[in-house]
Amino acid sequence: MNKKKTNQTKEIGERYYSGELKFPFQFEDFNCREPTEMPRRFFPNVKKLDYRSAIKADVSKLRVSAWQDMPRCWYIDAWFDCGKCGKEYCWTAKVQQVWFERFHIMSEAFPKLCPECRRKKRKLTLALAKFSEASKNALLRSTDLETKKQALAILEEIEKLSETDLTRRLQEKREILTRQIERMTSFEN
Repeated sequence: MNKKKTNQTKEIGERYYSGELKFPFQFEDFNCREPTEMPRRFFPNVKKLDYRSAIKADVSKLRVSAWQDMPRCWYIDAWFDCGKCGKEYCWTAKVQQVWFERFHIMSEAFPKLCPECRRKKRKLTLALAKFSEASKNALLRSTDLETKKQALAILEEIEKLSETDLTRRLQEKREILTRQIERMTSFEN
C-alpha cells in the first residue's frame, strides 16, 4: 500500500473511530452514538427516515470487508419508491438487521424494489431456472409429451411473470415446443 493511500485511509478512519480496533469490533468503537449520525450514503434516494424505529447494530456480526469507512451502526425504518412499480414502501429496521447481521449483505446495499416486486422477481428467476432445466430435457432428448407440455407451461408462466414479451430465444423455444406437441398429439390421434 503506498504512503498516500495509507494517509487517506487513516484520515477517513479517524472521523469515525479512534484508537486501535480489535476484532470482534464493538459498537462503542465507532463514533455513531445516535441514529441521526448515520451517514446518508446508507440510504440513497430515501424519502423519509423514522429515527424512533432505530435498532442498534451488532457490528461484530457485520461483513467487515464491506465497510468503506465505517460500518452501519443503526438500522432505521426508511421509505423509498419502488424502482419498478413506483409504489412507496418501508424498508424496516428489523429487515435491515436480518440482511446485514444474518445474511451478511454488503453494508451499502439497499432494496431498489418493493417487497411485492422483489417477490415477483424471485418467482421469475425460479421459473427461468425451472424452464432452463426442463427445456434441456424437453427440447433435446425427450419423446415424452407430458415433459414437453410441462416445459411449455413453465414458459407461459415466465411470460406472465415478466409482464413483457419473451426474448427472441425463448420465443423460438416456445415455437419449437408447440410444433413438437402438435406433431406428437397428431400421431396419438
